[in-house]
Amino acid sequence: MSPTRLPQPRLADLPTLISQVRQAGLPVELHIGGQPRDLPAGIELSAFRIVQEALTNALKHADPARAQVSVRYRTDTLELEITDGGHGLAGMRERVVLLPVR
Repeated sequence: MSPTRLPQPRLADLPTLISQVRQAGLPVELHIGGQPRDLPAGIELSAFRIVQEALTNALKHADPARAQVSVRYRTDTLELEITDGGHGLAGMRERVVLLPVR
């Protein structure tokens, strides 16, 4: 019998992640811009993991602890911006990601 595989997280799962991070003590605002659409599974997973890592870092290291997550759907790209108190996350500032969505 093969192990049951759980579905990989997608951008549609961000509200659940945000809720979990809030419950852990980090106030987070989520902003979605553009027209959300289905993206390739690899892009969905990578984008989710980037947000997850950034919020985990903010939860552990940010002072004062507060974060904003912006997801912007562009015509040919997906843009992520994760900030803590408007200053950017150390080590993540350079990881504002533009992924081709074609």
